[in-house]
Amino acid sequence: MADKRNPTPHHEVTAGERVGGWLKKTWPALVLVVLALIFIFQNTSTVTLVLFGMQLSGSFWIFTVILLLIGILIGWLLGRGGRVDRKN
Repeated sequence: MADKRNPTPHHEVTAGERVGGWLKKTWPALVLVVLALIFIFQNTSTVTLVLFGMQLSGSFWIFTVILLLIGILIGWLLGRGGRVDRKN
């Protein structure tokens, strides 16, 4: 009787199948990263931001990259909270 959890025990996963599976899961994120990079490279003028009463002057792309990294960190931290490792 075949094991239902592993119906094809002799099937090896090829590198192409791994890359294809990875691309299927991550293509929306890759598209958003490309759009964010286009936005960053098109907005390079100097701006002044006010944060808690302090004035910060700098290139707009630097502030955008910092906010993008903060967003990635928040997404990563929130994504980790929902995972449960199950050993069956």
